[in-house]
Amino acid sequence: MKKDIKAESGLTVGVDLGDRWSKYCVLDEHGQVLEEDTVATTGRAFRKLFSDRAAARVVIEVGTHSPWVQRLLQELGHETITA
Repeated sequence: MKKDIKAESGLTVGVDLGDRWSKYCVLDEHGQVLEEDTVATTGRAFRKLFSDRAAARVVIEVGTHSPWVQRLLQELGHETITA
């Protein structure tokens, strides 16, 4: 049975996945931008970025990297939406 993961922090993170670099934007529950930056598109970099964050809803685009990114984020306790 798959664990139902729900964002607890009220934060939403949008990620534009690229082959080498990905851009991300963190929004609060009111849609205000809290953070924007770039991260290397590697498991190590994504783990470092998301491992210490409270559970959030993370929206990623469909593409080459989306399957492994989705699995990693779910392992770290984040709710993921691939669109």
